[in-house]
Amino acid sequence: LAGLLQRMQLLEQGVSARERELVDALLFAAQPAARARAADDLVDAALLKAGALLVVVVAPPGTPRGAAVDRDLRLSQLVLRAKRGLRHDAIAATTVDDHCLVVSVDARSDDADPALRVHGALAGAPPPSSGAQRTVIAYGNRAPHGADAARAYRQAALAATVARGMESLGPVVGWAQLGVYQLLAQLPSGGFEDTDADARLRVLLDRPELVHTIETYLDLAGDAKRTAELLNLHRASLYHRLNRVEEILRVDLKNGEERLALHLALKALRLRRVLR
Repeated sequence: LAGLLQRMQLLEQGVSARERELVDALLFAAQPAARARAADDLVDAALLKAGALLVVVVAPPGTPRGAAVDRDLRLSQLVLRAKRGLRHDAIAATTVDDHCLVVSVDARSDDADPALRVHGALAGAPPPSSGAQRTVIAYGNRAPHGADAARAYRQAALAATVARGMESLGPVVGWAQLGVYQLLAQLPSGGFEDTDADARLRVLLDRPELVHTIETYLDLAGDAKRTAELLNLHRASLYHRLNRVEEILRVDLKNGEERLALHLALKALRLRRVLR
């Protein structure tokens, strides 16, 4: 009983019922007017300041099925830590499914600052179990008005989903940093799966060294010198690999449209692996 009371107390400390109600309305109400009213109510409750908003999503490693109470407890712990990291700002928070988020007003020009401070505040959190994903902190574009916070949340949540499976993006990622994944992550499921480029790409998947080579080459805008240096390859070896890619996929890397289609198919394949 004492343990249950302690859990309930922690849940209440993380997010009050009124705070959760208002933030949920701010982010999920269907009508812009309802979202704007929720923003005004959050200001009246001294939880937020009037003005632009930043939405920061904290996405911890997944929680095993059947462990909803432990999940809610962990999310509440993260909310408390996030609030400490943003203690000099006006913030409001809630928990949503498998992540928590804070809506923050920050006068600084760098939108990444609140997310970086949340990351710093979580540095002492218990580490995930062996093999688990890492905790990701993601943020959307600044919302100039309360009614725009819903879009900022969608951006932050999608950025967190992508970053969870792509360690190259780092533990703190903004919507603006996703690059081409902004576009690909918003396509309907299977948007690239039926394309000719994707079908041909599957033939290459059992040659990971060729996949890595061509993706690096395309990421570097076809700069052979930089690609060879990054992959620690002799230039002749690089050209041999690129020729093999052209032969296997029947593409012409000198053709801009074919190069673009292949690059997008590679990124779509990587993203599909993350979102599965």
